Amino acid sequence: MRIESRHLLPSLVLAGGFAAVLYLEILWIGSQEVFNIDGQVLYAAGRAWLQGANPYDFDALSRSIAGVPGLNLDTGINAIRFFYPPQSAGFCVPLGLLPYLLARIAWLMLNLLALASIVVLTWSSLRKADEGTRDAWGPWLLAAVIIASPFTLRVIFMGQTSLLAFAATLGAWSFAGRKKWVAAGLCLGLASFKPQICVLVVLWFVLERDWKTLLVGAVAAAALAAVPMASQGGPIGALQAWRAGVNADYAMQFNLPTWPHKVGAQSVLSLLGIPVPGSVFLGISVLSTLALWWLRDRISRRDVLALLMIITLTFSTYMHDYDYVVLAPVYASLWWYSRKSDAVMALSIVLLVMLFTPQDLVRLFGHQILEQWRTGVVILMGAIVLAYSAASIARHERSRISA
Repeated sequence: MRIESRHLLPSLVLAGGFAAVLYLEILWIGSQEVFNIDGQVLYAAGRAWLQGANPYDFDALSRSIAGVPGLNLDTGINAIRFFYPPQSAGFCVPLGLLPYLLARIAWLMLNLLALASIVVLTWSSLRKADEGTRDAWGPWLLAAVIIASPFTLRVIFMGQTSLLAFAATLGAWSFAGRKKWVAAGLCLGLASFKPQICVLVVLWFVLERDWKTLLVGAVAAAALAAVPMASQGGPIGALQAWRAGVNADYAMQFNLPTWPHKVGAQSVLSLLGIPVPGSVFLGISVLSTLALWWLRDRISRRDVLALLMIITLTFSTYMHDYDYVVLAPVYASLWWYSRKSDAVMALSIVLLVMLFTPQDLVRLFGHQILEQWRTGVVILMGAIVLAYSAASIARHERSRISA
């Protein structure tokens, strides 16, 4: 397969830069974080459900792992709590059946499998859109960018859930596009354990009247929540327990808009001294999705998921910087348009360097608002994708009419 020579040098430079980022991030994360810190609470929740207890009650959550070596959720004001909806039991309960050492290994393997799925599905989407141009270089470069991303590394090291949630969301989108509604629905049901990532995809399916996928997704989510429903008084009881836990404990410092690792417009405005309720941003994200759906015939479908993830990252009030793993389809869109424009290639490289720059380096400038520079980077990425997507459809329409 032929590699376009004009893309070779910048691609090699970019790949080399990501290799350096990978090395530095492994060193930094290893010195700052506790391995599998978030995986611990998933394990504890699984054990709590198996014991018939309520994992949304912190005392019950702590008791579920009493006596397990190396586990302690009670760290004072920063105690680790459980906030995932009942369908998260689909993987928490199997983890809780294992000794913690094996559970930690199993969760690591599941995260790596999710990462591999994201790479394969992104690769597949690029191949499908390739239109016979035989781009041998792009898929490999995208795989390197996704794998070497500092956000990917952080999710894996912390034992976070964003890779699994996004892999399921990406699977739902990919299968739905191929009219495989059973597979799409199963993926959507799994993705629903982290609703802030998949909620706009669900809204899109509603707008598209993809009822089969939505129905299978609802059934799959209910099946995953079988254990909580059995132990907490049915579906209503399980949902009430989740809601009560979130309402009581979610406003801890890690989830406040001013926390350095929270991202999005709400965090930017909070640092500027302009507090805005989260419900306002929820409304904006819904309206933005409706506008995108209204414009769906004027943009390429291959860019829709990328734009939905941009909206999610910008306006959701529940996203952290490790959730930038959802940018994989954005990288694919940027590469697609970079092949057609050297200007987009250069700008994409600059934006990726800015996105991946460690936060500690930015803090050296001494301005707190700069900690939210990535929100601006993400918005600019979205603007580039939207503009070039619309322009490509317009060119296609003009050529079709002239023909």
